[in-house]
Amino acid sequence: MDSKSSTRDKNPFGSKVYNIINRDYQNDENFMESLKVISEIYHNNSVRDRRNLRSSIEKQRLQLADSVLNDIDDFKHNLDDLSSELDAMLTSCETINSKLQASKSRMEKIVMETNLNQSRRLSINLAQIAASAFIKSFYISPEDWGFLNEPPSQAVSDRVLQLLQRARTTQRLFETSIRYPTTILAKDIVKVTACFVDKAYEQIYNWVKSTFSM
Repeated sequence: MDSKSSTRDKNPFGSKVYNIINRDYQNDENFMESLKVISEIYHNNSVRDRRNLRSSIEKQRLQLADSVLNDIDDFKHNLDDLSSELDAMLTSCETINSKLQASKSRMEKIVMETNLNQSRRLSINLAQIAASAFIKSFYISPEDWGFLNEPPSQAVSDRVLQLLQRARTTQRLFETSIRYPTTILAKDIVKVTACFVDKAYEQIYNWVKSTFSM
């Protein structure tokens, strides 16, 4: 044994061969995988095949590189397609958003117009209510004027007194609140009321005169 060890020490190549032969390759997974790959490429143990081993390995590397490049190229095409689809989706979303904004604007306009119409209807209703109250307070109907032309009697005179009191109330209201009426309607009311008061006094005078002359 000592002589073999001394021989290996003197012969470095023999020492390397000895290490290779005595190495436990079964537990070296990387080494076994490498041998498996080499066995797939290097089938025959001939001089020519051993010489072509490097070129075969280089060829396998080139094929692997081409395969990786093809995979990368396919991946790039897939990314480009995905990017195009995303751009189309973005355009669709922007179109939908524009339509929604337009619909929102139209809806806001409709709501505004609806509120405006409701305000107008409310104003009209209030105006009608005010007009009805105004007419009820100041308007002298043809029926009321007709009492002034009736023959003097107790019933007629009582009604005339009621109408006279209402007319005088209207006069006092205009005198205290609107001393100088400027609108045509206000002037007409003052004029008609004054005329009615005069006629009513005349009717009452005739009734009193006819009553005491009996």
